[in-house]
Amino acid sequence: MIFSFASGPLSMKISKKNLVIFALLCGFAGGILAFFFGSTSIYVLLGCSMLIGVAQGMDATMSMALIADYFVGEESR
Repeated sequence: MIFSFASGPLSMKISKKNLVIFALLCGFAGGILAFFFGSTSIYVLLGCSMLIGVAQGMDATMSMALIADYFVGEESR
């Protein structure tokens, strides 16, 4: 939730495409780390869940912004 609100001001300083790529990498890292090291500790799972939450929050807002930037009219629906 925090990164959903933070991605707006961040997009003024960093390009939206780079923010989406960062979010995808966070989600991938969270999933891979949870798969391989999730059985070691609950804190590892919580950290991985945080990475996936960052990815979801940023992707949800930035993907809609990218659609609005690159597509117009009937293409954006």
